Amino acid sequence: MGKKSRARKLQKDAKPASPAARPFLLPLSVKPSTERLVLLALFGAGLLLRIIYLWEYRAKSIFYGQLMLDAQVYDEWALRIAAGHWWGPPVFYHAPLYPYLLAICFGVLGHHYLPIYLLQLVLGVALLVLVYRTGKRCTSAWIGLAAAGMLGLYAPLLFFETKIMGTSLAVFLSTGALALLVEAWEKGGVTRWFLSGALIGLAALANPAALLLAPCFAGGVLARTRRFQEVGALASGVVLALAPATLHNLTAGGGPVLISAQGGITFYQGNMPKSRGLYLPVEGFSGSPLTQMAEEKARAEKEAGRPLRSSEVSSFWFKKGLETIERGPGDYLNLMQLKLLRWFSSLEYSTEYSQAIERAEVLSLWLPCLPFGLAGEAAWSIFIGPARESYWKRSSSQRASSPSPKSAIKPNFSHSSWQPNSASRCLSCWQFWRPPHWSGSSRDPAPGA
Repeated sequence: MGKKSRARKLQKDAKPASPAARPFLLPLSVKPSTERLVLLALFGAGLLLRIIYLWEYRAKSIFYGQLMLDAQVYDEWALRIAAGHWWGPPVFYHAPLYPYLLAICFGVLGHHYLPIYLLQLVLGVALLVLVYRTGKRCTSAWIGLAAAGMLGLYAPLLFFETKIMGTSLAVFLSTGALALLVEAWEKGGVTRWFLSGALIGLAALANPAALLLAPCFAGGVLARTRRFQEVGALASGVVLALAPATLHNLTAGGGPVLISAQGGITFYQGNMPKSRGLYLPVEGFSGSPLTQMAEEKARAEKEAGRPLRSSEVSSFWFKKGLETIERGPGDYLNLMQLKLLRWFSSLEYSTEYSQAIERAEVLSLWLPCLPFGLAGEAAWSIFIGPARESYWKRSSSQRASSPSPKSAIKPNFSHSSWQPNSASRCLSCWQFWRPPHWSGSSRDPAPGA
């Protein structure tokens, strides 16, 4: 039998793939002209929505120009910096990047909030483009467009862009770090990994949770390539970006505090006996962020019987949280289940500005209507698809050390200002973890973070 005859016989005997073996999400190609048109529409819609929202927010909302809790802390801190107190005590109690940038804006533009709102709104529009580009690089244009469109429909992202809070800056920087990490993952190179690490460090100075990106991708690199020099470059970039904050805390007498000194008390607040997964002040504390540092220090020193540095105060409260967990591991597991349910919930829990109250006054805030739970489910959906089994068999070596999409689950408590960051990561993760055969790509996907 000749080669052609054997080929015809094999083709005749071949059975068509069963429906269960086919990917349940078929690839969808996008023409370049259509892609540009959709991207332009998303960009224009995002910009128009922000203009309408800012106009209505300024005219109707009781929150416009009003500072509450953490916003008041950032404002007072920025004014002190603008007045010339750039260095020196006290130890950083909050992430420092946002107040320092705020101080620069106040020094150049005066003590006005409208320019800050405008800058943060611009970051929000740029974020949509970042998510689109990351999705296109990882999988395909249509997934990038879909993720950007979903993020554009997420109301808290818009809500926090008009507040004196570091949320918008943290979301933008962490997503930018994610985009750089994807490029470094694909192309390699010590320089790319170093720059990625530096941007992770900057993002961590706005929101310390962004540091999780570094070990996630470092583990992925080691599992895939064993290139220790790239992991070293990533770590060096992170260390270099964090060095000014750490050195400041050392010279201020706070001890080895990496970024800010409130990690211990936050951990305890989220896991103390009365915790229900939401913010709750420690018994005997006023609940004001303006006095919490002094209150936690006084309580810790009283129980320790000696003066404590900021790092020791943080360690004291962290140990108290661990002791609570050790005394009731069953209660802790129940609490973690409650936190997980609250995190996937579409309710926006708040300790400062209330989205529900603002929506009653600002109707344009109803236009973005995507609930957080749906964004989270989109990130998790790929783990339950029919194609998942074969995909894991084919790429388990690359994914053995890859993290889950849920890097922003807090061991502490749910708060609405954390969810925009989580939403951006979830949608980015939804792109990164798509199996290559869903999008027609043969690239190894970057590990989701």
